[in-house]
Amino acid sequence: MEKAKKKHSKFFVAAWILTGLFVLAISVILLILWNFLAAFEKSDPRHYIDEVVTAIEQQRYSEAAALSHFEESRFFTEKQYEAYIKETLGEGTKLKVMEAKSETEGEKVYRIKGANGELRFILTEQPNTLGFGMSSYSVRQDFGESGTWKITAPSSVPLTVNGVPLDESFRISETSVPESYRTLHDTTLAPQLVVYEIDGLYTQPIIESKEAGTQISYSENDQTAQVSVIKESIPQEREDKILKAAKTYAYFVSGDATLTELSRLLYRETAFYDSVKTYSSYWYISHDSVAFENLNVSQYTEYGEDAFSAEVSFDYRVRRVRSNIDNTYPTHYRVSFATIDGALQVVNIEVL
Repeated sequence: MEKAKKKHSKFFVAAWILTGLFVLAISVILLILWNFLAAFEKSDPRHYIDEVVTAIEQQRYSEAAALSHFEESRFFTEKQYEAYIKETLGEGTKLKVMEAKSETEGEKVYRIKGANGELRFILTEQPNTLGFGMSSYSVRQDFGESGTWKITAPSSVPLTVNGVPLDESFRISETSVPESYRTLHDTTLAPQLVVYEIDGLYTQPIIESKEAGTQISYSENDQTAQVSVIKESIPQEREDKILKAAKTYAYFVSGDATLTELSRLLYRETAFYDSVKTYSSYWYISHDSVAFENLNVSQYTEYGEDAFSAEVSFDYRVRRVRSNIDNTYPTHYRVSFATIDGALQVVNIEVL
């Protein structure tokens, strides 16, 4: 009986060993199959572009940046990258993926299209990196050529662009004359604004200044920005001159002041003065009196120590007693001054 029992025990040991080997073989086969399927999935370039699309759609922009191997530059940080994605595709939109033609062997080009525009991505094959003779792909976003912006500002105003302080190294030799002063025949007499040139931009730059009253206007069409500093308070002497010039010009337009009276305030070597010389007020309504109501001076802007401008608005009330005429004309001017030949003179008055 004991010998039979020993044979039975050896049988079961052998059976367990065979079972174990079988399970091990199955496990190895399943592991190999699992790795093969995982490699097969990753060998499809759509796997990589779909990861980027999912990250963008779920607004995980840092992950999208990492997946597409985004590298920050001085003016195009991850923060600007996020703004670029939002601006180009539009937020909260369903994205469409389209394959584009590639001229390079081993590359795939995909376009991700959103509500506002599209992005391009280039996928480059990395041969035999997944095993089983299969290849993975690296993803790189094709931003195209970067944009260059020109920023015009008074030289005394410190600026930052995307958080980077602008120093002398960003200035170019070009200068700019404020638009109101382009009436001068000799624009070298006008205040000269400095021009900064910033490249490597893919979105509208964020221009900031700690100078109180800084206002910035952007032009996407020609990628320029204009920086102005609008002062809250106006020196009384200058406000008096601004009002005197605006009133005298209004008097001149209505025929209540002569060209000689107006000319005393003007610098004459300007296109503005040329137009004033040929102006005639014969068409203006005949009247007995005029008055200024609701006078207001605003948008006082200094371009340096020797040049400034301001806007003047008022209601110009015109009366004629015999005909029972009492008309009010809303009026809005911009008056610009410059110190030329040692004297502060009006170089332009614009009707706004």
